[in-house]
Amino acid sequence: MNAHDEDDGDRDDPVMDWALGERLGGERKPDLVAGVRERMSMGHVVVEPERPQWTRVWVAAAALLGIAVVVALATWPKGPESRAAPAQQPAEVAPVQVSTVADVEGLPVTTRAVEVVNGNDDVIAALKRLRDLEVLVVREPWNEAFGLSPKMAAPVNPHRVTPASWASVFALSKLRRIEISGAGLMTRIPAAGLAGFANGLESKPLLEALAFRFVDTSSELLAILDKARNLRSLDLSFNHGFDERWIDAVLKLRGLRALSLKGCQQVQATEIARLQELPELEQLDVGRIDGINWRNDGGVDDTDTYPIFKERLAVQGARWALLSRGGLGPTDDALEGLAKCPRLRVLDIASGRWSSAGLTKLGECRTLRVLNAFGGQDANATWVAAMPRELERLEVCGNYTDAFCAEVATHLPQLRHLTIAACDRISDQGIAAISAMRSLRVLDMRQMRGLTAACVDSLANATWLEEIDLRHCDFVTAEHVERLRGALPNLKSLHSSVPGQPRGR
Repeated sequence: MNAHDEDDGDRDDPVMDWALGERLGGERKPDLVAGVRERMSMGHVVVEPERPQWTRVWVAAAALLGIAVVVALATWPKGPESRAAPAQQPAEVAPVQVSTVADVEGLPVTTRAVEVVNGNDDVIAALKRLRDLEVLVVREPWNEAFGLSPKMAAPVNPHRVTPASWASVFALSKLRRIEISGAGLMTRIPAAGLAGFANGLESKPLLEALAFRFVDTSSELLAILDKARNLRSLDLSFNHGFDERWIDAVLKLRGLRALSLKGCQQVQATEIARLQELPELEQLDVGRIDGINWRNDGGVDDTDTYPIFKERLAVQGARWALLSRGGLGPTDDALEGLAKCPRLRVLDIASGRWSSAGLTKLGECRTLRVLNAFGGQDANATWVAAMPRELERLEVCGNYTDAFCAEVATHLPQLRHLTIAACDRISDQGIAAISAMRSLRVLDMRQMRGLTAACVDSLANATWLEEIDLRHCDFVTAEHVERLRGALPNLKSLHSSVPGQPRGR
């Protein structure tokens, strides 16, 4: 209370003060009569002219109503519906990229997000001056390639971040997200250092997201991740260092909501099925587990200098036999297990060894809203009818026909995003069925060689569409692009391979 408030104290409402004080602070009800007599004796009470009787009645009623409201609010039962709202999460900010100590020293001490690219231990140590740092990304981009994707040449004298940097990382008190991508040495923590790493995780109650991408994380390190007691998101994409013990480690993370095992070629179908035991899991990526999309390492993986690369080769060799028997990745059996996940909403099974029978089993997961089913072993469309009618996004690629489009239009009335890229057997008739779906907002038709210019008529009538991707469709001309832009009032983005055509309207 400021000085002005103290001067105006005789205008406070004693009834309201008592009601709140009794409820919140345990104060006893004051003797209001004695208080009024005391104030009269001191000359503080002004006697107003006599008011008409009806005025006195309304004033008394208003006072009683005010008292009733205060008392009711103070004594309202604290049930589940009256719990305090969760604290608002800080707005995400784009990380500032740094590579040298000088880059870090030039940042404001209030910087909240940093991405260290091709740095070293000295750069990580310099971050300790950033007292508000919440997001730390450490990248060695020349290790972030997989399968047939373009490779990056390693620097002539590459800088490396080593496990010694974890002491500096854990000194940052406000970290919410840590991402290690391609920095392969950083996660190779020796056995003697695991206890210190565990203590560091325990000291970070705000840490919610952890990523070890394009690295070789050991099973021993995964086993202590539960020390991060508030972890909600774990990304292990293209991580080939751990063995079958990973599943027991991950199942200890009972609050986990998002998990990526993308490209982890050693992950078995039976292990994926066990993820149904995670009670909070909502997002899961087990795509690219196909025996093809192994990680590439930028040409610096000297097995004599870094023994871990020998270990990974041994892991790869042991897993090829499982792959040949269909025991890796999201198989039909894995999908049957995932169908039992109580909260799963987003699932990526691209390039898996599943069939339409497995997708039919997956349809029993009634919470599912987003499904990336690129690839697979057959293109039978009967599984679409088994999907939840509330499905909002579906991505497929393969030998699907117009029958698939008819199934989608019939059974998925709330679908907003559909990808049918490279489905060459779908014709203009199938596009007509899809275009008639009034729920649809995004349609990805890249590289569809079975279509002709006639499908533009159907697209032009779908006035609810907001995004269309027609890249690598040979029939599309500049005239078609202009027609669609003029016919679709809600269109925000149109991709095409027509030279000189912008992406937006």
